Amino acid sequence: MSNAPQSPPRWRQILMRTFKWSAISGLMALVVILTLALNAFNYYATDPVVTPRELYHRTWEAVRVNYYDQDKLRDWAQWEHKYDDQIHSEEDALRFAREMVSSLNDPYTILHGKQEVQNLITEAEGKQDIIGVVFKPAYDRSGTAVLNPNGLQLPEGVDAYPTIDQVVRGSSAQEAGINPGDVLVSVNGNSTSGLAIAELQRLLAGAPGEELNLVIRQNGVDVPVKVARREVQRPIVSVQRLPGDIGYIRVESFFQLDQADQLQAALEQVQDCKGYIIDLRDNGGGFIHSAVESAAMFMDSGSISSIAFHSPAGVFNATASVTPDHLWVNVNGVSVPWTRRPNLVGNKPVVLLVNFDTASASELFASALQDNGRVHVIGVRTYGKGIGQTLIPVGNGNRLRVTNIVGSTPSGRWLGDAGISVRHGVVPDTEVTAPR
Repeated sequence: MSNAPQSPPRWRQILMRTFKWSAISGLMALVVILTLALNAFNYYATDPVVTPRELYHRTWEAVRVNYYDQDKLRDWAQWEHKYDDQIHSEEDALRFAREMVSSLNDPYTILHGKQEVQNLITEAEGKQDIIGVVFKPAYDRSGTAVLNPNGLQLPEGVDAYPTIDQVVRGSSAQEAGINPGDVLVSVNGNSTSGLAIAELQRLLAGAPGEELNLVIRQNGVDVPVKVARREVQRPIVSVQRLPGDIGYIRVESFFQLDQADQLQAALEQVQDCKGYIIDLRDNGGGFIHSAVESAAMFMDSGSISSIAFHSPAGVFNATASVTPDHLWVNVNGVSVPWTRRPNLVGNKPVVLLVNFDTASASELFASALQDNGRVHVIGVRTYGKGIGQTLIPVGNGNRLRVTNIVGSTPSGRWLGDAGISVRHGVVPDTEVTAPR
């Protein structure tokens, strides 16, 4: 019996759509899945019921056989039996195991308890306790959208109040009569003027059921509105058509199971535009397979990324590339075709907006398009997180998120380890200094 939730049909749909199985060994096929997809699938993996001491030792072993930097494990043996006589409960096991994991000085290798795992699953499925609105850039007094969601200096005569771009169906915001195009003026008495979108999201986040007092500007009139947070399906991709037939697409994250579906739907809405702006500012990354699938929608052919995947079976080197007919994953010299998504923008010009908080999978996406000459990147050097993590079941519904993936750009440049030792990141083609 397992404490982990059952795998939903969504995963089976992804597997059936993504992989065209070829005559390769079962192990190699498994590695391909693990490399580019199972960092997501392991959220749903089953794991056994174990004793507290077994939980601690399974965590120790998972680090030993998966961690990407073996130099940090030279003294790892000292932790194996360090607390055997002091582990009497699962709480003891988690406390001592977290102390052990923290000795790596890697903020991305984390032991998650059962509730944290459930929260991660909820986030990956796009279900969040929110009021159900998605913002677009700032709003001026004439009602014109200003492409400026991150606290840049605004033009004269512009109020930096955020405009609501989408209202999630079935949300408390929809029930309260909030509409796309409305302007959020304040939250619980706190003005929203000049706040970045990420700051707005933090202001609106909180416990489910908690009521918020908003002031919404509708047709120039400020209206007080009360809404309560509830679990809703929250999209992470939004789209709008800007003057001059420019398609603007905001990608908040790659951390939802259907992120590539959302991006494809957004591109289809503005497929007839003359050019595109893809906004990755404050996008902290997510699933590697989502970034790879997304990059293919802007390219006919070319290399997308290179990944070294550390596993109990050894280190496997995988590359992802795209041709007009397929998305290809090559693992240690063996190629496997994926069903690729169409290039919906052709060779039209694409501008990519980034900032310091553009990180991880979003950097893989950005570097793939930049190295292939498909985008002009504007902003500041990105975060520099060229390392990735896989969730590994360690027992009783707990998961170890372990750094076991090293990602490089198509040109072979490592993005860095997010400042643990170095940051390289994506260097913009045009640098525009802006607050983080």
